[in-house]
Amino acid sequence: MVDRARVRLAGSLVGFGALVGSAAGIRLILGNGASHTAPPAGTTCAIPFTLATPPSGSPTDQAYARDPAAVAVATRQLVAYLPTWCTEGVTAAFDYLDPQWRGDPPEVVGYPRLTSGAVEIFAMTPTAEGYAGFVNLTLHLSGDPLAWNDGVNSRFVMLRKVAGVPGDYAITLNTGP
Repeated sequence: MVDRARVRLAGSLVGFGALVGSAAGIRLILGNGASHTAPPAGTTCAIPFTLATPPSGSPTDQAYARDPAAVAVATRQLVAYLPTWCTEGVTAAFDYLDPQWRGDPPEVVGYPRLTSGAVEIFAMTPTAEGYAGFVNLTLHLSGDPLAWNDGVNSRFVMLRKVAGVPGDYAITLNTGP
């Protein structure tokens, strides 16, 4: 099942324009020439994003740097990953995750269905392999949330350049650095 999802999503990249196209239910031609057929109108899961204000007086104020290129990649990847989970299921969204850290295939674990969400980016900076930062993912789930909370999930995110992953940056989400 994962292989079929990988073929279906191979090379897909969803940016801001793609989200508009998804909302209209039109066929999207993406950056590298691959195509992805958006779900029909009414079945989309638009994920809003914001640049969050770092906590006032935080002892880690220095960690809250936002590099514009890093924010753009993080926004693109997270705002593609979550709607894919919402509209196509966790098996399709699995392809966005870093192959080094994916764990068991979703159909084995039985992940919950994502019904809606939002992304808040606090920090995002370049690293040797890609980008790293801190985000809040607000997730509304149907079923047992497993390791997630129904609501706000604060996560450290790593985006590593990996060929064959939708958008070319694999996502790793952790509860600690």
